[in-house]
Amino acid sequence: MSPLLQRAELGILTLVTSEPILAELSQVLQYEKLQAKIRSLRTTPQELMELAQNLAELHPTVEISVPELRDRKDIIVLATAAAGNVDAIVTGDRDLLVLGEFLGVPIVSPRDFLNRY
Repeated sequence: MSPLLQRAELGILTLVTSEPILAELSQVLQYEKLQAKIRSLRTTPQELMELAQNLAELHPTVEISVPELRDRKDIIVLATAAAGNVDAIVTGDRDLLVLGEFLGVPIVSPRDFLNRY
């Protein structure tokens, strides 16, 4: 289990998600290129989905405008973060990371998040 998920399981941090993000995660976990990695973790896509659903707070999204966003599909991440009133947006998505912050909230990689917090 990743260090972020471990901290969430211990209640050290709170994960925030939305229905659209969970739907995308469900699709991504089916990608053939991820199956070997998932098996190496001794888990299944279904177990990972259940973990995400159990560990994360579910929030609706809010309407936002981010003209500088390179990939319009990433708006859902920012809309969920705004709705969830988060302290940080943790992602590996380069199109989000280049923003650096959103509404004063830092956008950081998982490694940077663990190093900072």
